[in-house]
Parts: sequence; structure tokens; C-alpha cells
Amino acid sequence: MITFKEFQYKSNLILERYYGPNEKRPSGTTPLQAAKKKGITGEKLHKVERGADNPEVDTNPQKGVKISKRYDTVTISHPETGIEYDLEHKGHINGKPHYGINWWNTAGTAKTPKEKLELARKSKHIWFKHVQHTLPHGSIVSNDPATEKHKKIYGKQGLDTVSPTGKRTVERQYGKVGRMPSPKQQAKGKKSRLSPYSLSSNQ
Repeated sequence: MITFKEFQYKSNLILERYYGPNEKRPSGTTPLQAAKKKGITGEKLHKVERGADNPEVDTNPQKGVKISKRYDTVTISHPETGIEYDLEHKGHINGKPHYGINWWNTAGTAKTPKEKLELARKSKHIWFKHVQHTLPHGSIVSNDPATEKHKKIYGKQGLDTVSPTGKRTVERQYGKVGRMPSPKQQAKGKKSRLSPYSLSSNQ
């Protein structure tokens, strides 16, 4: 008879384990069979066929974007808008893969408030449509301020700490990547797989 702690460990392995699109799960069905049985079609089915819960960043081709990998960084580029996302593998946190995420605008600078708002909307759209589902389930993501100007913006939003010597340091912001939201969750307005994650909580 196993202890409760051993049971928790083994059950976590089952819950967190990655199953390929055509690999049988403990239920006896594959993720692809389960999706088809639920009547999932179109782009959602395509994500299942690719493996939406890949153990690494999914670099399979997507319509409308270019995906490239160099060393530990996967870059997802959207030529039409000039927006690029970098997903850099930074190691592990609490046993989970850790990815640093930054996005860039390569098509010039947004100057007016209206242009900046439009740029933010486009980057958000690209995040939901092309980027978030490529991240492995169960991983931890963080973002760093890309420039000194961004550090000041982070600081104004209270995303920094003050050391005993008075030096201000901008902290990374962490998120936990879960499974894709269910149709019911999406109907309620949940779109992102990310939820806040605190290193001190040791989740």
C-alpha cells in the first residue's frame, strides 16, 4: 500500500504528463479521438492535431506568421503588422520549464496615443491567435522590461522593489500556463491560459 504522499506524486505525474495527438491516455482514447468525439472542428481541431500540450514550444507552421528557432529562443513573427514575440527557454522553476517572453514592434514607432493603443490591440490579438497555445502546459512564463523606458513604466505601476540601500529594482512578472480554456470558460470571457504566479508561494 502506498502512502498518501506517494499517491499525490503519482497522480501529479498522470495529470501533468504530455500525451501526443495519437498517444493513448489512461482512459484508452487519444487526445485526437476525444476532440473528434466532442465535435471539435476547424482551428481548434488543428491545434489538437499539432499537439496543443507539447512538452516544448510548438514550432509547427501557422498561417499568417513565421516561426523560427535560434538556440533557446523561438521567435514568432507577424509580417503584416511587424509584431514579433520571443519565447526564450530560461531553465526551470520548481521543476517546471521557464520561458521569458518579450514582444517587439519592428514596423516603426507608435507615436500618438491612438497609434499606441492600436499597437497594443494588435499585439494582444496576435498573442491569443498565434502565441499562447504554442507554450507547453504546466510551464512558468515571465516578462522583463525590454528598455530603460519600460523599466520606468514598470516602476510607476509598482512593479519594482527597493533594496535596503535604496536602489530600485524592477522585478520580473511571472505567470503560470494552464490548459486551453474550455468552451464554457471561453463563453464566460476567459481567453488566456495564463494566471498570476508567485515564486514565494512555491506553487
